Amino acid sequence: MGVFWNPGTPTNQNYIYRIPRNPNVASNNTDVPLVFSIGTLINGVPIFGHGDASSYDPQLNDNDPQGLGIWNVDAWYSEGWTLDTAYAAHPQQQGAYHSHATPYLLYSDDTTAHSPIVGWAFDGYPIYGPYGYSNPNDMNSPTKRIRSSFQLRNISTRTTLPDGSQSTPPGPNVSNTFPLGMYNEDYEYVQGLGDLDEHNGRFGKTPEYPNGTYAYFVAVDDTGGPAYPYYLGDTFYGDPDQASLSPQITVTIPAGATCLSNTVSVEEEIATNPIDVFPNPASSKLFINSSEKIVQLQVYDNLGSVVLNAKRPIAFNLDINIESLDDGVYWLRIETNNKSAISKPFVVNH
Repeated sequence: MGVFWNPGTPTNQNYIYRIPRNPNVASNNTDVPLVFSIGTLINGVPIFGHGDASSYDPQLNDNDPQGLGIWNVDAWYSEGWTLDTAYAAHPQQQGAYHSHATPYLLYSDDTTAHSPIVGWAFDGYPIYGPYGYSNPNDMNSPTKRIRSSFQLRNISTRTTLPDGSQSTPPGPNVSNTFPLGMYNEDYEYVQGLGDLDEHNGRFGKTPEYPNGTYAYFVAVDDTGGPAYPYYLGDTFYGDPDQASLSPQITVTIPAGATCLSNTVSVEEEIATNPIDVFPNPASSKLFINSSEKIVQLQVYDNLGSVVLNAKRPIAFNLDINIESLDDGVYWLRIETNNKSAISKPFVVNH
């Protein structure tokens, strides 16, 4: 990660996302936001839309955060030089580290292998790296770069939008000051131009879904660099969780929600009583303080396997020895005597 050339340093954000487990095809497509989160990478880094939160203002004859929102500046064009070579990401001023384009460290440049899942869109469909099967229905077909079907428009004036409607007022003429590619609206979808549809995805078989799934693909050019629309097109293929699209990412976890991780199935409820876990990170002992009696405590690794199990300790305050755990992220599942349960993450760092 880094170096970061824009103002800001990555800080902990404590996001909670809610992603549909059984996604469905949208009857009415939802617009993909130009700014804020549209999905998450598998490592928790949010994926932001392809805008930089500024647009053309005809009164200023310049791009401005208070612009009209008709000709919206493309984030890769304006901020690409500030994005790192880890995930094409950077932090904004509040410390939210986020990706705008190619998450390089999450997939290989090996064009002979299908790319892995690098993230999930908020409609529940997977996002793969840029390489997939040349025949989407044949897992034995050669792999290749899966191409976006978006291209730069052939325009010199900005009087019409990509859908053919009039721009009122018009944007700036194409020039050295306002070159083609500066705005998201400088691009258009051309059916059949590439391998992907207007959402930047397709239906096909993948290593994780041998029977087929709809999936998005990271868009790159023939050099491996970012290509429009980067992650998703202008609309979601499925119905996204609206709470996850909120700029504040305020998601309410329903009581009794089921959390599945490999063979582990745990019913989770947000506990009403405060439970403190410290220190975090920890090296030898982890301390747990609760206002209600703890009747069961388990430690899971990130694969969902139980690595420590304290059976019915029945206490308000506990400490557990974690010296045997390898460095990494783990989850505590704590049950109290009022039948509430909560999961809390902690880091082991010897």
